[in-house]
Amino acid sequence: TCRTEMANNVKYPVVLDNILYEIPRKCEFSEHCKVFMPGPELKEHMKICLYRLISCEILSCSWKGEFITLYEHVKTNHQDLLIENGNVTFTDFSVDEPYYSVKLIS
Repeated sequence: TCRTEMANNVKYPVVLDNILYEIPRKCEFSEHCKVFMPGPELKEHMKICLYRLISCEILSCSWKGEFITLYEHVKTNHQDLLIENGNVTFTDFSVDEPYYSVKLIS
């Protein structure tokens, strides 16, 4: 039964952990994001959430904010990097950081 003592070396029931992981919950960025889903899907969502926190990759810029505001930040603070057709060219990225391809659509 559930009331029996567990062995001393068992710290956390794996089955319980798996069950809890499947329970739907809010996105970590739930102040603005209204997504509510189970753990596996939520983990993937958080990688692409429009409200995830990011830093500007321009070396001389210390801006941090939500991904959804990045285009407005670049448009306002880095006008010299904007080119026509809504494409953005970043020439001052840190090469020590992982490279991510981002397409900004207005």
